[in-house]
Amino acid sequence: MALKDRKARGSLMIRFCAVIGILACVGNFCMVYLLGTRCPGYKPYLQAMSDLGHEGSPVARIVSTGWVIMGVMFIVFGYGFCRAFLHYDKRAKTAGWMLALYGIGEGIGSGLIPGSPGKIFQTPSSTFHSVVGGVGVLGAMLLPFVIIKMFNARQSATLYWYCWFTTVAGIFFFTLFSISNFYQPEGSWISYLGLWQRLYVLIYYLFFIYLAVLMLTDGLRLTIDD
Repeated sequence: MALKDRKARGSLMIRFCAVIGILACVGNFCMVYLLGTRCPGYKPYLQAMSDLGHEGSPVARIVSTGWVIMGVMFIVFGYGFCRAFLHYDKRAKTAGWMLALYGIGEGIGSGLIPGSPGKIFQTPSSTFHSVVGGVGVLGAMLLPFVIIKMFNARQSATLYWYCWFTTVAGIFFFTLFSISNFYQPEGSWISYLGLWQRLYVLIYYLFFIYLAVLMLTDGLRLTIDD
């Protein structure tokens, strides 16, 4: 009976963490969109999302707080993913840490130390913001490779190719975003910094949601038995 209770609690915790991960992705996208409409002069396709959180922005405090909360939610998500799949493959711990790393970098770090619009690497705060955010993004970029290794035994063609699609599309849009940070000729498609950022974030968020769905299905059958 005690073992059954432990398994039930484990399943409930995994389900909770999966839902938290989905809410973190959907909530951040909705928050940035809605608050962007309340920031006078803000151009979402031409400006980075972090511009909403810089000093002087009318929504800076709300955005920064939201990103910190999002970061904590990703840490919870990562913990739940590890618990869901650790008995299947030890790489689940690495995957969980990468989800947490994304939350720490792109969420908590970016929220606590906002950048300076148009001044990437030109001030201490913008340098910290860019570096810690980049570390978080690196965690997201490496995650699909870990997932491929984790589920290789299942020979899932859908998951395999989705991981590769996420990697190629994500890196492609992130590269465009990085280039546009340093090279922004007016009237050129390369200058759509905000668009490229939103597209690469969307690519990885959809992948995170997919992992959360796996937790709600496969993960619920992998509970603690110690």
